[in-house]
Amino acid sequence: MRFPWTRPRHRQHRAAFTLIELMVVIVVIALLVGLLMPALFGVRSAVDAAQAQAEISQLETAIAAFKAEFGVEPPSRFVLPPSADPESMRIARRIWPQFSGHGGADAPPLSMTGIKILNGSECLVLFLGGSFEMSGGKFAMLGFAKNPRFPFGVGSSRQGPYFEFDVTRLQDTDGNGVPEYLQPLDGVEVPYVYLTSRGYKLPTLDNNGNPKPPYNDAVSHSGGRIAQAYRQSPSKFWKNRSHQIIAAGADGEFGVGGLQANWKQADEDNLTNFGSGKLGSE
Repeated sequence: MRFPWTRPRHRQHRAAFTLIELMVVIVVIALLVGLLMPALFGVRSAVDAAQAQAEISQLETAIAAFKAEFGVEPPSRFVLPPSADPESMRIARRIWPQFSGHGGADAPPLSMTGIKILNGSECLVLFLGGSFEMSGGKFAMLGFAKNPRFPFGVGSSRQGPYFEFDVTRLQDTDGNGVPEYLQPLDGVEVPYVYLTSRGYKLPTLDNNGNPKPPYNDAVSHSGGRIAQAYRQSPSKFWKNRSHQIIAAGADGEFGVGGLQANWKQADEDNLTNFGSGKLGSE
C-alpha cells in the first residue's frame, strides 16, 4: 500500500526569553526577595538576641565567680591608677587588702600615662579579665597576678580571667586605652552596660528627659551613648542589691532608662539580666 508523501515536521526551538519575559521574571524575583528579607532579618535578629542573652548569663556567672574569689562584685566606676582616687583605692584594698596602689612600670594598665576614669563597661572587662596588653592589634586579657600587693603586675602565677572574652569584640570605643566589650549583635558596635547597685542614683534630667552631666555610677556614657539604671518603681531599681547588665539591642540605642512610664521606643529592645530579660516584654 502506498501512503501519500508528507513533509516531515521540524521542531521549532526558541533561542532565548524575550525582553518582556525577562522583565517579568526579574520583577517576580524582586517581589519574592522583598517578602523574604524581613523574615530572614527577623530570624537573624532573634538569633543574635538569643546569643546576647546567653552571654549576659555567662557574664553573670563570671561576676559570681569574681565575688566568690574576692568577696565583692566588680565596681562600675574605677580610676586608674587607684591611688589618684580615694574611693577607687578603698575598692582596690577591699579586693586586695595588701594592694600597694601601683604595679611598677611593667604592670599594665597601671603603667598607662594619665588618670583614667573607667565607666561600667570598662570595669566589666578590667575586673573579669584582669590586666591586659595589646597583642597583634587586639587586646589580650591576662588575669591578675597572685601577688596581693601587685595584682596588676606580671608573673606566671595568675588568677582569672573569669570570663573568656571574644578578643574581636574587645574595643576601645572612647579612646582612653581601656577596652570595652561589644554586644554580639550583627552590625551594632555598642558595648554592654554594667551598673552596680552601689552607685544607683536618680540622675538629673535635661528638658528632653536625658541624664545631665556629671554622670554617676547609675549612668554609662560609653562610646558616646548614655544609659541609666532601670527602676521597677519610682524608688526601687531592678537588681536593687546587685547589678544591671544591659545590651542596647538591634537599634544600638539604650533609650532613656529609668522608670517604664518614661521609656522611649529605643528602650524596648534592650536585653538585660533582670525582669524577663527583654524590656519590651516587661
